[in-house]
Amino acid sequence: MNRLPPLNALVAFRAVMETGSLVSAAQKLAITASAVSHRLKALEDHLGLELFERRSRAVFPTAAAYRYASEIAEAFDRISTATRTIEAVGNRDTLSIHCSSSFASNWLLRRLRSFTAHNSEITVTVSSSGADQSIEGGLYDLVFTRQSNTPDEFEELTLGREKFRPLISPELLDTLGYPKKPNELLKLPIIRSEGATVSWETWLSELVFQTQSSMR
Repeated sequence: MNRLPPLNALVAFRAVMETGSLVSAAQKLAITASAVSHRLKALEDHLGLELFERRSRAVFPTAAAYRYASEIAEAFDRISTATRTIEAVGNRDTLSIHCSSSFASNWLLRRLRSFTAHNSEITVTVSSSGADQSIEGGLYDLVFTRQSNTPDEFEELTLGREKFRPLISPELLDTLGYPKKPNELLKLPIIRSEGATVSWETWLSELVFQTQSSMR
């Protein structure tokens, strides 16, 4: 059974959540406020719950509405990104690039300024994601990724190797003392990132292996 709600109902719902009223949402979508209201009702019927409290001619989002809007926001963003990207496919004057958000902000964007300055006839589009996602062949001209499973339509070039090192605040180091062995780091109050590609345990195991290899 297809549980996807009607797209026009989702668009109307998002417009109301963004603008705060039926009238403003109607103006944004170039339809009537009555049409927006009917689409909201269709979405509520589909979901089997009320997303808005109706008072006179105004609507007020419920807790469920705020939660639903937050959940579907990423899906709308991905549709928008995919649309811009696919529009650029086959356009020789457009270079479409995909990478992680951190790579874009820390490495790519400042280098693109020089590229665009010397290639003003080329339009560059950059799409990014929070994590290093799988490469989708045919959507991008250039992809920066840590993954090794490169699709056949891409030519793979290695930029370099990432370096990872632990950091500690001077105050914490003065309080707890300097670790004598690498595995003692795990006894400290460490920060973990769910989206990190390398865990503390992985980094420590590689460090121990390299240390043992250098002693042979």
